[in-house]
Amino acid sequence: MPECPHCRSPHKPGDRYCNQCGERLAAPEFMASSARTQKSLNLVDVRYNLGVVYFKKGQYLEALATWEKALEKDPDNPELRERIAEVRRRIGEND
Repeated sequence: MPECPHCRSPHKPGDRYCNQCGERLAAPEFMASSARTQKSLNLVDVRYNLGVVYFKKGQYLEALATWEKALEKDPDNPELRERIAEVRRRIGEND
């Protein structure tokens, strides 16, 4: 299983970000063929990582809002969809 170059946590092949530290992993093929601007991609990265920080601090509503904004810019991002689903499960458990 591949490891994050930053924290050495294992991740699934094809993951865009490390689930442990939020580091962007190897540049995936989608970036080369995408029509998105680099500025847009950077904004998605920042929002993804900010959501990871909120999530780890237990600030689930902030994480959800942050990842939903990132998803608006990158609607085909499966990792964002997984993170949003996870935080919604956690919020549901806490209600």
